[in-house]
Amino acid sequence: MFIGCLSQEIRDDPLPVAVLWVETSFRPIWIRILEYMYLKICEILAPKRAERITIGLAQMKMWYWKEFMKTKFDKVPSIADLENPVVNYYAIKWFFLQNGTMLTLLDVSRIYTGQTNAYYAVLLDEALTQLGVLTFR
Repeated sequence: MFIGCLSQEIRDDPLPVAVLWVETSFRPIWIRILEYMYLKICEILAPKRAERITIGLAQMKMWYWKEFMKTKFDKVPSIADLENPVVNYYAIKWFFLQNGTMLTLLDVSRIYTGQTNAYYAVLLDEALTQLGVLTFR
């Protein structure tokens, strides 16, 4: 269903799907459930920490999620939003637009993870290959 409703967008820009592919391989649902529980605890006990937690399918920091959802949907993100692949696809696209030019997959890894990460770039390349993308950009 996810691929079907975004098929043209994915053909035009497959990178967000590749990021989702990699991130969900690192964070299966049971880990994300624990992260949501931790987020709720932090929102009560340590609100500043809660803003810095990476969360959702896209594993973006909560403060990015809040900014994205406010900008695009004029609402606060819910767990349903954080688990919605379509919302996550657009969140990743938005994140990349906010954070600079990406010429290589190493650039993508630096922008998305905060540091240049060759392993992450290899995983992105594998995901893009699985999506039928032979070269990045």
